[in-house]
Amino acid sequence: MKNDSAIRINIFAISFLALFFFCASFATASTCDPNSGYFCNPLNTGGSGTDTIADVLILGVKAILSLIGIFALLFIVIGGVKYTVAAGNEDTMQSAKHTITSAIIGLALSMVSYGIVIGLEEMLKIKN
Repeated sequence: MKNDSAIRINIFAISFLALFFFCASFATASTCDPNSGYFCNPLNTGGSGTDTIADVLILGVKAILSLIGIFALLFIVIGGVKYTVAAGNEDTMQSAKHTITSAIIGLALSMVSYGIVIGLEEMLKIKN
């Protein structure tokens, strides 16, 4: 029961910090012309490539997919270490094979998704 409350406290703390930094970005955002016909982007840092909401969304999706790819590679390494350390134990070897297989599937899905996002970005002519 103590472990559940600790997890809830950690989730709350991380959520609060994320919200704090998200709101702080609004305070430091540069001004934009509301008569320009475009939505004003509070994350616009002046020439960093995030001029529209679509740019911000594409950038966020690319960042998330990149993190998924990094974690997949990490789990491939973890599965390899588990397999090496298994020392002939069939259950541990099966667990390691399952970890590696799942990580490879995750990496492949991440790469395909990243390609789809880049393709959509090019088709829709979204500048980034």
